[in-house]
Amino acid sequence: MIGAQVIAGAASEEKRAFVRAQGADQAIDYTAEEWRKTLAAMTGGRPIDVVFDAVGGDISPIAFRTLGWRGQHLVVGFAAGKIPALPLNIALLKGASLVGVDSAQISKREPDTYDRLRNDIATWLETGAVEPPPTSAMTISE
Repeated sequence: MIGAQVIAGAASEEKRAFVRAQGADQAIDYTAEEWRKTLAAMTGGRPIDVVFDAVGGDISPIAFRTLGWRGQHLVVGFAAGKIPALPLNIALLKGASLVGVDSAQISKREPDTYDRLRNDIATWLETGAVEPPPTSAMTISE
């Protein structure tokens, strides 16, 4: 919605198809050996401005290295289960930022920002500007 080119990373073709269906411009298999070369080809050699990292794990430090000057790596979660370590010299050389994004903390520490964002998301959903992925409900039986 804001004009960003979105390249999503996913390990399976099913997940890559899903992110493309949700609006990602392109998708990449980050488990492929040469994925950084593929990424460079997708961007025309331009470095990445923002990494949205909800997975963590071994890929995070490598993803951080794809950032350009003053890039931002947004840490949103650790779905991989492993909390990665980042050599801080990379941040220094890139002038890059590692930013934690935790909606629970934002709601406590910046309630006005949280309310604005929540209202924006509700409006986008109501107007159809964004559509949540399809879901299904199942009953739990004993």
